[in-house]
Amino acid sequence: MKEQCFNEVRDFLRLDEETFQRMLPDLIEWHRLSRKALFTLKEMGAVDDVESVKTDFIWVDDGNPGNCIAITLK
Repeated sequence: MKEQCFNEVRDFLRLDEETFQRMLPDLIEWHRLSRKALFTLKEMGAVDDVESVKTDFIWVDDGNPGNCIAITLK
């Protein structure tokens, strides 16, 4: 399994078409879970502004599309 961090658009552009297609279901799941976590933190008062929380997308190519392993908010 290879781990890749995406924090700029050009990071996505470095992927070949096949790898990008394999990564998309994981990105969609990451987006859903990250938004849920951020808004839960905001409701709890743990963060004032969800825009200020760093949320890089770290993808582990585990061969199981849509299986988000972990969400880390900084």
